[in-house]
Formats: sequence, structure tokens, C-alpha cells
Amino acid sequence: MDAPPDLVHRLLDRNGVPPGKVTVIGHQASDLLLDHWRRRLHPARVFDTLDRYGNLVIASAAVTLDAYAGLIDTPYLVLFGLGIGSYQIAMLIRM
Repeated sequence: MDAPPDLVHRLLDRNGVPPGKVTVIGHQASDLLLDHWRRRLHPARVFDTLDRYGNLVIASAAVTLDAYAGLIDTPYLVLFGLGIGSYQIAMLIRM
């Protein structure tokens, strides 16, 4: 549960970006995980499409970005994903 927020915090710290200036879009396996990650990350916002589409596995970030692209109003966007085993990835984008 803590590996994705730890990864995102390292990415933000390395680039000098405070979490409050970030929109986060990423993996969305359950509401329990999303709520935990919101509490750990403290971003400006977290967009998800879990209620609408369910767990889209590796497509979650792409589908959610498409659904909310016009609503991102922060200077930064973080996309992150999880995969089989210990695969994790995060990307910071300046908007």
C-alpha cells in the first residue's frame, strides 16, 4: 500500500515539487487503496474512474487521463502505474 506514495514522494522531492501543486492519476484497484494514497500523498487532487469503469489494470492512468484532461488545473501532473511483481513507474509532467 505504501510503495506507490513512497515512489511519488521521491519523484516530487527530487524535482522540488510540493504535493499540493500536483494532480495524481494512476493505478486504481480499489477505493481502499485510493483513499490511503490520497492521505499519504496530500496532492491537490486525485482523479480516478474506478466507479465508472472498475479496475482497468494497466490502462487506468491512460483512461483516467483521457476522462479528466480538461479538468487538470495544477501546474504538475503525476501519472503512476503498478504491474505484475514489483513493477512500479511514475512520471512527473509540467502542465
